[in-house]
Amino acid sequence: MSNYGSILRSLAWRGAIVLLVMIICFMYLFGSLAGTSVTLVVALLCAGFLMHPLAALVAEPAREVFFRDGSRKERLPGYSVPEALRMRGEHEEAMEELEDMTIRFPEEPGPYGMMIDIAAGDLEDIERAQRIYSRGMRRLESEGARKRLAEMYDFGTAGSGLPDYQAPRALEARGRWEEALQAYGKIAEEYPDELKPHAEMMRVALLGLRDRNRFRRIYRRGLDSLNRRTDRELLDREYDRISSMADREGGRRGNRAASADILD
Repeated sequence: MSNYGSILRSLAWRGAIVLLVMIICFMYLFGSLAGTSVTLVVALLCAGFLMHPLAALVAEPAREVFFRDGSRKERLPGYSVPEALRMRGEHEEAMEELEDMTIRFPEEPGPYGMMIDIAAGDLEDIERAQRIYSRGMRRLESEGARKRLAEMYDFGTAGSGLPDYQAPRALEARGRWEEALQAYGKIAEEYPDELKPHAEMMRVALLGLRDRNRFRRIYRRGLDSLNRRTDRELLDREYDRISSMADREGGRRGNRAASADILD
C-alpha cells in the first residue's frame, strides 16, 4: 500500500499556504530593496516548508520497491509471542504484550479480542474482560473495527461461568496437546451448543498438534453442533484466524530453515 494519498494531501495544504504568503509578499513588499530582501527570505522559508512532502514524493517509488514487505508487516500485529506466553500459562505477560500492540496498532481490534479471551477464559475474570471491551470500543474509531470487537467479545465471553477450562489450559501449558484436545472434547460433549470448546479444539489441533485434517474435522463437527447462526459465523471467523496464524508461523519456520541452509 502506497503513501501517495497522505503525501499529496500534505503537499496540497502546504502549497496553498505558500501560495497565499507569496501573493501577499509580492503585493505589499516587492519593488523596494528592503521588500525584495524580505521576499527572498520568505521564499526560502516557503521552500523549506514544502521540502518534507516533496522529498517524500520523490522517495516513495524507492520505498515501494525496497520496503513493501517490511512496511506491510509493520501494519499487521503478530500474535505468536502472546500466544506462546498464553500457552505457557504466563497470562499477565501475554496481556502486557497485547497492551503494547494496542498502542502500536491503534485501529486493530485483534489485541483487544485476545485480551478478552484470556481474561474471560483463562483468568475467569468477566469484569476485567468487560473493562477491556469498553476500552477498546472507546479507542477504535472505525465502525468496522468496533463491530469486529463486539463479535470477539461475544466469542470470548460465550459460556463464561459454565464449562471449566482450567484443566485443558493446564495441559496446554505443559505441552500435552493430545490430552488438552481430549479435555476440550469432553467439554464440547457436555455443552454441545457452546462455541468456545469447539474453537479451542481447533486451535490446539492446528497450532499445537499441527494436524490440519483434524482441525478441519473439528470445524465441521462444530458447525453441525452449534444451533445459533451467530455462533456458526463466529466459528467461521475463528477458522480463518487460526488458519492465518498457522500459515504465518509456517512461513517463519520456512524462512529460518532457508537461512540455516545458507549458513551451512
